[in-house]
Parts: sequence; C-alpha cells; structure tokens
Amino acid sequence: MLSPDEERELREKVRRELEEAEAERIRQKRLLEEQEEKKRLEQERERIILEEKEKFYEERGLHKYVNHFGRVEWLTPEEIEARKKKVVRRKRANSKHSKHHSRPARKVLDLVLLGVVLVAGVAVTMYLAGTSQLNSDSCGCLWICSDVKDAAIFIDGKLSGRVTDALIEKIKEGEHTVSVSRPGYSAFPQQVQVKVPRGETVKLEFRLRKVD
Repeated sequence: MLSPDEERELREKVRRELEEAEAERIRQKRLLEEQEEKKRLEQERERIILEEKEKFYEERGLHKYVNHFGRVEWLTPEEIEARKKKVVRRKRANSKHSKHHSRPARKVLDLVLLGVVLVAGVAVTMYLAGTSQLNSDSCGCLWICSDVKDAAIFIDGKLSGRVTDALIEKIKEGEHTVSVSRPGYSAFPQQVQVKVPRGETVKLEFRLRKVD
C-alpha cells in the first residue's frame, strides 16, 4: 500500500502529465487554425487580384487566351483569331510531315515485326519438337492389372484418373510407387515400388480380397 506521500506524488505526477498533454493539444489546435486562416486569406487575395486583373483587361476589350505553352495572355478578338489560324496551319503542316516520314519507317517496322514473328515461330516449333522427343525418350509405361477390375490406380500417392486394367503411358523414367484401391476390398500387395526403364513397359498385378 502506498504511503500518503507516495500517493500525493503520484497524483501530482499524473496531473502534470495531463496538463502538459492538454497544453500540447491546444497548441496544435491553434497552430492548425492559424494555418487554415492563412490559407483562406491567401485564397481571398488571389481571388481579388484575379477579379481586378480580368476587370482591367475586359474594360479595354481584351479577352483571356491560353497559348500553346499553357500561359494566359490578354488579346483582342482579332489577335485571338489570328493565333487560332496559326495553330491550325501548324497542325496541318506537322501532320503532313509526319505522314511523309512515317510511311518508310512504318514499312521497315512491319518488315522487322514480320521477321521477328517468323523467327519466333520457327524457334517455338523446334522447341516443341525437341521437348516432345525428349519427353518420349525419357519415359516408360506401366501396365497395371488386378483380378477384380475397376480399382482406382494411384501413382506416387496421386490418383491417376485410371482404373484397372489400364496401360498408363508417359511415366517418367525412375522409381515410382504404385497402389490400387476399390471400396470394400483390400489390395495385395498394398503398394509396389517399381523402377520404370526408359522406353519400356512394366507390368504390375494386384489381387483384391473382399473385406467382411
């Protein structure tokens, strides 16, 4: 249990921390309000300046015009019309120049793209042919039978999607685990570890016994 002095010191400490936190909150709030007020005044000044500028030029018969650099100019209607015609002439000239110079470039690009497509097609064809030959050369087959037919075939613990009796092709060369399963039956042997040679067919036989 705290002594009276300890309790008093703790309460004073908590009170000081709360007062400091509250003072900081008030300071941040005032700072934010000052920033918002400054921003509002700046926007108000900009609005007044813009209004007076527009009023000044409009009284003299000038109109706002944004040039191709994105800058605002105050011009007479005749000057604005002349600027617009100049822009149209420039666009037409650029369009003709672009078409004249782009035709040979486009033809070259089309030929390059055609060459790339042809080379890619030949490469893909050769790759697929090589892959097919490689897969064929590095695989064997499994001929899996059972005395009770329609047992599901598992290879390396995965369902093959085939049932006995079945010839399963394209089995990768090497060691594999084979088993069969049919509801209500027990398989003997339960599973077989078999080595599949390249390009050969290995036959496996399973006996199924009905479970009482």
